[in-house]
Amino acid sequence: SGDNCLIIKDSGYFCPSFDLNGQVNGGQIRYETENNKYRWPKGIVSSKLPNGELPLTFLKGKSDRNILNLVEGILKPLIVAEKLGLEICGAAGGNFTASPTQFKEILTQRLRENRFTPRRWGYA
Repeated sequence: SGDNCLIIKDSGYFCPSFDLNGQVNGGQIRYETENNKYRWPKGIVSSKLPNGELPLTFLKGKSDRNILNLVEGILKPLIVAEKLGLEICGAAGGNFTASPTQFKEILTQRLRENRFTPRRWGYA
């Protein structure tokens, strides 16, 4: 529509995050001038979703393997999904617990579609 735009003050690039339907639901900016750190956009509109959570990113991948891979970050999941064809869920800083509603929604849908079998790993 032309009404949505992102203006940043320094050079960098936008790393989108995707919801379960493949729609962009947010993202981070990787500035070239701030020690190459990723930042959530700030401004009139919050980076948080309407439920108050920061976006997770989800990419279906092209593999027949029924494994949901958890990856730290927003850009790395996109690279892994594209290069390896794996199904990926990513969270900025690996902080999946900061987005419990989205994480539960992703797991629920993947179970409903019989895309993976939950397993529990422990540490000795």
